Amino acid sequence: MKKAFLLFGILALAACSDQKKPLTVQLSNPTATPRPDESVVLIREQLDPADHRLPAVMDAQGHYVPSQVDDLDGDGQWDELAFVTDLAPHETAEFKIVWVEPENYPEFPVRTNIRYGVMTRPGHIEELTSDMHYKDQVYFINTEGYPYQMDCVAWENDLVGFRHYYDGRNNKDYFGKRVTDMVLDRVGIREDGTPGDTYHVWADWGRDIMSVGTSFGIGGLAAWVDDSRFVRMGRVNEDPVDVIDSTGYTLIFEGPVRSRFALDFYGWDIEGTKIDLRQEATIWAGKHNYDNRVIAKNLPENIRLMTGFLYNFNDMPLEELDFSQYIGMATHDHQSYDKEFIMGVGMILPKNNVEKLFLSPEYIPQISRTWCAVLNLEPYGEAEYKAYAAWEHQDERFRDREYFLDLIRSEGARLDDPVKVTLK
Repeated sequence: MKKAFLLFGILALAACSDQKKPLTVQLSNPTATPRPDESVVLIREQLDPADHRLPAVMDAQGHYVPSQVDDLDGDGQWDELAFVTDLAPHETAEFKIVWVEPENYPEFPVRTNIRYGVMTRPGHIEELTSDMHYKDQVYFINTEGYPYQMDCVAWENDLVGFRHYYDGRNNKDYFGKRVTDMVLDRVGIREDGTPGDTYHVWADWGRDIMSVGTSFGIGGLAAWVDDSRFVRMGRVNEDPVDVIDSTGYTLIFEGPVRSRFALDFYGWDIEGTKIDLRQEATIWAGKHNYDNRVIAKNLPENIRLMTGFLYNFNDMPLEELDFSQYIGMATHDHQSYDKEFIMGVGMILPKNNVEKLFLSPEYIPQISRTWCAVLNLEPYGEAEYKAYAAWEHQDERFRDREYFLDLIRSEGARLDDPVKVTLK
């Protein structure tokens, strides 16, 4: 059974208050563009729970809105209420917060999924919620005893899928999906039950289409020392030596409208200095992207982190998009194995997290053909970015370059002018 997203079994913290009034949540779209699957988060303190019941969301017609409650710190108590809804141009809509018993929480179509599968015995792949990968565990796929389904943790929503190479390489890859179903639980498993790269062939669900090579893929990381000195966060392809002492995987939460996991990297060796780093990836329903939060509080003063995405087969120009508070990066081309398919790839980053953009030199073997962003983590040791991907066989309109660029433009405009949330 998949991991439950509801916090069943929470003990009552106070006497039941049946007279507790529901809150009204007002959402206002300030723009002239529609906002499908607009994501909203309300924190526990805003809702002031009086007992063990859980908050759900109801629209003006009395229908439940897809939502979930999430425990962020693992203490058994929910911290945030998350939901998605559609907003028309300039629409103001009102919703009620209603309090329900955990066992009566409404069920919604599952539109996000995280899968971390490991072969725990021959022919048996088990889904784990936490795990550790150590420096001496350098495996190569399609060799006997290779343990990781899809090389990694993989995550998806109804539009896109991604994966992280957890075997020491630490790239981030893109799965092109043709269906809205959650499919990654069954991808990357051979008929004999062992892990294998079955995802490189055309299937009903889609296929792995991005030619990552030694680029970042889409949203990988490295250390920037200067314009000619980069230290990749991980090994390159068949390199038997890992530069990270250990890596931890933790599922934070998983639900119908959003899911999140963390990767903790301990002892990353950057030219003789070891640092620890954390990444938290979140995926929401109905979006062509995942969100990545990077936390590194002990970087040496002369070192910056960098991220970016591949431009392995580009013939078309790279596009830099300027927003009020954000920077957009985008490419649209036959950016797949053997240039078979048209893909759009992009990122949006807060301007205050970006020091500069540059193209990695082609002769640098650690990070080849990658459009890079040098990150500024000041003052809190954190940075955030959104990584986007789209494929012509998910939506044929993405064959058109301007259609994909309009997606990135609209996302940047949405972030510059967010929905106004008012509690009454």
